[in-house]
Amino acid sequence: MRFGSALCALSTMVATAVASPLDMSLIESRQSSGSASKVPTGINIMKCTVANTIALTFDDGPYIYTEKAIDTLNAAGMKGTFFFNGLNWGNINDYKPTLERMLREKHQIGSHTWNHPYLTQVTKSVARAQMIKVEEHLLKLIGKFPVYMRPPYLDTNAQVLGYLKELDYRVISRDVETNDWQKNPTASIAAFISSVNAGNRLVLAHDVHKETVEVLLPAMIKEIQKRGLKAVTVGTCLGDHSNNWYSSVVRKV
Repeated sequence: MRFGSALCALSTMVATAVASPLDMSLIESRQSSGSASKVPTGINIMKCTVANTIALTFDDGPYIYTEKAIDTLNAAGMKGTFFFNGLNWGNINDYKPTLERMLREKHQIGSHTWNHPYLTQVTKSVARAQMIKVEEHLLKLIGKFPVYMRPPYLDTNAQVLGYLKELDYRVISRDVETNDWQKNPTASIAAFISSVNAGNRLVLAHDVHKETVEVLLPAMIKEIQKRGLKAVTVGTCLGDHSNNWYSSVVRKV
């Protein structure tokens, strides 16, 4: 009986350890902090590369639901990546405390251009201005800007990718499409489950929709926990140390 009790206790300890929230520093300790990023620039990145990770990403903020999204992720011991516009649903200059909180709590900030244009439908100078204007405002707000970005509407071509490569941007696409902009969380949850079951791990959602933050996000977290995956930032799921996610080099259009 004593042996059986001890075995039961050991099993409980192991299960608890497996289910415990991810400490991102554990993954980062295996990623070199002194080396340059190995994540390529100027190509569409579709998938996570680190085993057993999943990246929840959110576009179009910051907005009134962003803080609740962060709260929900934190409560689950998970990290998210937020691709922010300068001026879209909200004005980034109104969200300095949110930006500072995200850095402090180890979430990742990415760029989503200044005001969400189709990049294939604008000139090179306009595309550069869309990126650099975000950089200028973030430098004033938090002292640095991201070198990870997501094109609005996932709209790219060879020319656009060339512009972004010149600016040293990692261009993040997705392989899990929730279509949460349709505001049908039941359908979005089903799409998420189907795609994750197929082995996909780079998730696209939007923190500007109440339905996403209040219904879809908790459901995604539940499914992630059920599968024993580690919900991390895009940088982490690509094996890139957080030292490589931002720059403070001032650039002009």
